[in-house]
Amino acid sequence: MDQSKAFDTVPHDLITSKLNMYGADDKTVELIKDYLSNRRQTVRIASNLSTWQDIEVGIPQGSILGPLLFNIFMNDLAYVVKQSKLSAYANGTQIFYADKDLAKVQDTINNDLYHVDKWYTDNGMKTNHSKYQAIVMGKTQNKPLFRCENAVIPVTEDFDLLGVTVDNKLKFDRHIA
Repeated sequence: MDQSKAFDTVPHDLITSKLNMYGADDKTVELIKDYLSNRRQTVRIASNLSTWQDIEVGIPQGSILGPLLFNIFMNDLAYVVKQSKLSAYANGTQIFYADKDLAKVQDTINNDLYHVDKWYTDNGMKTNHSKYQAIVMGKTQNKPLFRCENAVIPVTEDFDLLGVTVDNKLKFDRHIA
């Protein structure tokens, strides 16, 4: 799941309630509320300037607190992935599952995808299903059918992972090229 815009969609009230849930004291929560509140933005296109708008979601990027607050916000995503393994970082989330039974892989991934998408919705996050992709490693005659919110996720032979092209045979020919 692409999280490249994730910093922009984090609801302020939800991040502060999660801080409370994780045991932050009242002074810390108030400090973070103050840090996130009273922010405004405008947009200029050529000589046209939009009206000022209050910002009620998002974590300021380029700050020392930004990645920390985002990690705190995303922390409970790991609890909704029941059987797969989760890998999450600043601009992406992946779930992995391995089994010799392709049908079990398909069912497990689809079940965890359902829970991940529900978590995203419940937490005010937006997903970009056009960026979803799957890769199957190992020998198989069939391709599994992965679905997310009724959209079929394309199964590819390779994909880019943090600047490294990984293919389904674990060769790096495409990356090297």
